[in-house]
Parts: sequence; C-alpha cells; structure tokens
Amino acid sequence: MLRRAQHGLQGGGGRGAASCRHLQGTGRAARHPQPKGKAMRDELLGATTSQVLSISLQAGESVVAVPTRFAWMTDSIEMAPAAPRLCRYTAAGAAGAVAFGSRRPGRILGVDLGGGGYLLHESGFVAGAPGVRVEPEADRGLPLCRVTGTGRAWVETAGDVVVLELAAGQALRVRPRHIGMLGTGAAVQLAEVPDVAGFECAVVSGPGTVWLQC
Repeated sequence: MLRRAQHGLQGGGGRGAASCRHLQGTGRAARHPQPKGKAMRDELLGATTSQVLSISLQAGESVVAVPTRFAWMTDSIEMAPAAPRLCRYTAAGAAGAVAFGSRRPGRILGVDLGGGGYLLHESGFVAGAPGVRVEPEADRGLPLCRVTGTGRAWVETAGDVVVLELAAGQALRVRPRHIGMLGTGAAVQLAEVPDVAGFECAVVSGPGTVWLQC
C-alpha cells in the first residue's frame, strides 16, 4: 500500500492518513522564513498557474540559480558566473531581493538538502543556497539531474503535485514526463513495457518519497 509522505516540504498540503497527498496552490503569496540565525527569506508570488520565487538577501548573502530563470532584482544585487550553468546573485553592500520565474504552469517547492539530495526533472531546478550543487544524471536514460549539497533549494514542478511514499520493496511505473522529484533512497530506471513496441516507462523503487507531476 502506498503511504502519504511525512516530511518538511514547503509549498502546501497537510498531514493525514490518506495514501497520497495532492498539493494545490491558493493563489496567495507564501512566505517561508529560514531557520533561526539565517536572514534569507523566500516568498512565492502569484497564483499556482504562474508562480514567481522572490528571495530576500541581507548584505553579503548570495543565492545561485539557472540564468534563464531570472525575472527581476533590486539595484543592490550583483550577478556573476558560478558553477556550470549557474549564476550567483549577491546582495552587495545593502539588502536586496532577486526573483526567479517559472517556465510553465505549476508549482515552485522549497526543500532543505541533506543526505543524498534529490533527483529532479532536468529542467526542474530553479535556485538554491550557495552550497547547492546540480549535476546531470544522463546515465539513467532519463532527463534527470541530481541536486545535492547543503542549504535550501527551490524546485519547479509542472501542474499540481501528487506526493507518494514508497516503502522498501515497493515499485511504481511512471511515464517519465510525470516525474517531478525523487527523495533520498528512491531509485529509478528506464524500462520497456512488454508487448507494447516503443513504449517506455520509468520504474521507481522505494524506499523514498516521489513527487509526481499532474
């Protein structure tokens, strides 16, 4: 039996005994303060169909992001190259804010990294703390990337999200385009469906949490 995920994901949904969780947006801005001692703040602007992530930085603080996600920033923010395919946005001399847009209708979710990190759709990473790393996972035959490191990361998923918790020994067959994010412990591989020529699906195995894109 598939069980509902119990974790600290920011971005909506409650807890209960259901077998899965369906995350839906409210259309209101959601503010997510960081742990005590950290000044960085994030705020989701707009409705579910067109979310923008705004990150407030104190002087000297930085965030890394995919350059094509950039939407706007205040005049105290400086932009510079960072890791491959990423740029660093730093509040130089004064506090400021930088915003990143979504590429498609859906949701932007905040996750705190630790352990083995998360597997995402290759276009799912939006932004992260300076300690976040993003690497492709092309050897799996699926369009995925792995996000690891320390700090907070923000991830985009298409449409609404269904969250499932797979126990050890459980597996789920998924059309690849419906994979939004896989938590630590979950494994995935590409497989053909017997007797259906040219039809491939991803087999996701537990234990771990799976975020499915609707």
